Amino acid sequence: MPFDDKKDETQEQSDEQRKKEWEMKLETEKKAREQVKGKSKMFFYTGVAAAVVIVLVGGYFAMGFLSQGTASGAAVNTSPPPAGVNIGDPIHWHPLLYVNVCGKPYQLPPESGPMPGIHTHADMPNIHLETTYDPAKLILGEAMKDIGLKFDKGVLLNKKDGDVCPSGNAGKVTVKSDGKLVEDYTNLPLRDGQEIKVDFG
Repeated sequence: MPFDDKKDETQEQSDEQRKKEWEMKLETEKKAREQVKGKSKMFFYTGVAAAVVIVLVGGYFAMGFLSQGTASGAAVNTSPPPAGVNIGDPIHWHPLLYVNVCGKPYQLPPESGPMPGIHTHADMPNIHLETTYDPAKLILGEAMKDIGLKFDKGVLLNKKDGDVCPSGNAGKVTVKSDGKLVEDYTNLPLRDGQEIKVDFG
């Protein structure tokens, strides 16, 4: 049989074409696998990031809930109520509240605050606790807010810890209840006849 060069050439071309198609197919499959792998990584890291955000946001709100203070009325007052007083009982108590700034007495605003509630009349330094007994509300931070005085940890009126008084000394907010220094003073429980001194100086 005579040797057919054209047939062999055609066969070689066909084989070369199939080889190229096969290589293209392999390359396409490789790219597809890489894309799937990349998407999987993207979904994984997106999921991790979302989980981190959820944990951080949840933690933020949980800490906010646990650390609520006088601004929300949710401060915890662990001191026992006076004998014979129960939560919800009507009360009309009169603590004495003295405020001094850099050695000078500060006059409480008269007729300030809600009635019923925590308020002042003209008989200051008395403040009137004319309300129902609720230990979360009957604290110094709530009283100061109700009668319109700016007060927080390290803050009294327009002063904050470290501010300098006219004497040249750096001041600090301190609170005494019946002569005893109080550390957690925004949550100081209020009682009838109690003497409270709030000082910046």
